[in-house]
Amino acid sequence: MYRIALSFLLIPLLAGCVSKQDLGGLATVSALIVAVPLVPVAEAYHVINDTEGKAAEQQQQWRASFDPVYQQRITIIDNRDPRADAERKFAANTLGFFPIERDSKFLIGMNWGKNEVDGVANQQIIDSDEELTTLQQLFADDPTHQQVAGHRYNSPVYDCFVAKAFTYRKVYNQRLSELSGLYSVSLSNQQRDNPCQTP
Repeated sequence: MYRIALSFLLIPLLAGCVSKQDLGGLATVSALIVAVPLVPVAEAYHVINDTEGKAAEQQQQWRASFDPVYQQRITIIDNRDPRADAERKFAANTLGFFPIERDSKFLIGMNWGKNEVDGVANQQIIDSDEELTTLQQLFADDPTHQQVAGHRYNSPVYDCFVAKAFTYRKVYNQRLSELSGLYSVSLSNQQRDNPCQTP
């Protein structure tokens, strides 16, 4: 404790002995001198409150609640053929594309900024078709997940769901675009890691 108090007394004295160029280094040293005594306090807080243990336990509870929901959604997506779905919608003249979110003018799998997309009009087409509405709800986060856990819930199952939902919408949009001649397909060959693969 004596050494710490002595360090605080030396800082003003050292400040008078350095040039303006050395003040940056002195500020760094001063910050370290102040921060080092606080490290045991921070560690004690985490030990007393078991912050990491509680967070891990909460993650386990969220995974127990939400993983089965997203696993079921993955199964539904896997049992559908986005190309065939797009072909049926084209035959029915229901040209609703899947945006990144409701009313958005940005369509998944399309070139952004090169298309004039009316997000509201596109959303009206989706809302007028029961199948497209159901699919859009399927691809969105579960409402309970957003209300209870938000971005704090994470899981390999959820990551897989996000990837599967993205891929379905991309393939669907691109096939519908090919058939209808609407919008410009993104030809990006950028590969993403597949979170659904297990080592």
